[in-house]
Amino acid sequence: MFNRLLARRFANLIHEAQNADEARLKLLRKKVITAVNKFGVRRFVTVAAEVLKKNFQMEGCNDVRIPLKRIFDISLDELDTEISNYKYNLPESHPIHVLTTDHKESLQKLKVLRIYLGKMNLNIKTPVEKKRNILSQTKDYYGELNSHIKKEEEVLFPMLEKNGMQEHPQNLIEEHKKFREVLSKIIEILEDAVLNNEKSSIDKVNELKEEFISKISNHIFRETYIFYPAALEFIKEKDQWENIKKDFDSIKK
Repeated sequence: MFNRLLARRFANLIHEAQNADEARLKLLRKKVITAVNKFGVRRFVTVAAEVLKKNFQMEGCNDVRIPLKRIFDISLDELDTEISNYKYNLPESHPIHVLTTDHKESLQKLKVLRIYLGKMNLNIKTPVEKKRNILSQTKDYYGELNSHIKKEEEVLFPMLEKNGMQEHPQNLIEEHKKFREVLSKIIEILEDAVLNNEKSSIDKVNELKEEFISKISNHIFRETYIFYPAALEFIKEKDQWENIKKDFDSIKK
């Protein structure tokens, strides 16, 4: 009964999100967090996975994950405030604390990179030396993001699936792949601009940058408020978290 009620609420949220404006999406985001707190995060992600696995159909939408994810569309600056305010009350050595620290540090670097990759700093008139510096900053960011992704995909996700979490790790892996693809494309354009003084594609960087920031802000919000709290519910054994920590330590940037 409890799960059926949550499933109906979940389906209603997806319906509302399909054509919601920015203000409505913000309200829906609060509704989701309220539902998570009321029903419990483990139950919420389990029911969400069941609804998605059953290929929930909605008129005018071939993939219900799209309107569902729209609920979590959030600006980079708003995300900064949100994740700064969210506390897990975990020791600094705990893997979830490590991952959230990655998020906070990455967010600050992304705010700087947003300026570097903006049209005011990067355009067809930008000197090669400045392009080289921007390329270096972008590669550094990619390396740190890649390290974070490896911690999740190679260590945390398999343990979560072992403990019964379904659907969500694979969805996040799909998003990780797209993040790498967009950043790799930006790096490719910058390398061409530095090595060959190619200018025709440089304006594309700003478009790709905005796409990346929008998608990863959404991703980080969901991980902070839903996925990581759920991980703490799915993995209860202390020795499993100890093993995760050891494997995290072996992953280099």
